[in-house]
Amino acid sequence: MFEAEFPQLRSMTYLDWAAVGVPPLRSIGAVRAYLDMLERDPASAAAGAAQAAAKQEARAALAPILGCSPDRIVFTGTSTTSAVQVAVDAVSPSKGDNVVIADMDFPLFYVEAKRLSSRGVEVRVAQNSDGDYEIDQFYELIDRRTRAVMVSSVIGSTG
Repeated sequence: MFEAEFPQLRSMTYLDWAAVGVPPLRSIGAVRAYLDMLERDPASAAAGAAQAAAKQEARAALAPILGCSPDRIVFTGTSTTSAVQVAVDAVSPSKGDNVVIADMDFPLFYVEAKRLSSRGVEVRVAQNSDGDYEIDQFYELIDRRTRAVMVSSVIGSTG
């Protein structure tokens, strides 16, 4: 399946998936279908019905993989930035609360931490040791006033 979805990768080793990556063929097909609809019926495409249907279909497909019901899946925007901002706003930490971030994480977490600190939220930073972290470092920073632990599944600076 992998090679069928990513034929571009048959002749290369691709190591960077930052802002722009090699798309799977099904994504290319979905974009083409949306553009065709936009050309045929711009009013309907702009009204969002197609996007809503696509999101419902994606929720139904993702739910068994994630082990939850489709109504528990939320699409937060068009980028990691908007997703992190929505998540932080949903947690809504206030003065006296704290959040935990990792010192080598994605710069966006520092931006969001600065935004929270301006509202009186304490930002606690786990310090790496030779480019790595131990889970205990995070446990030591977490207490009853911790509202979020903001970490990436892959640290951008080290992979």
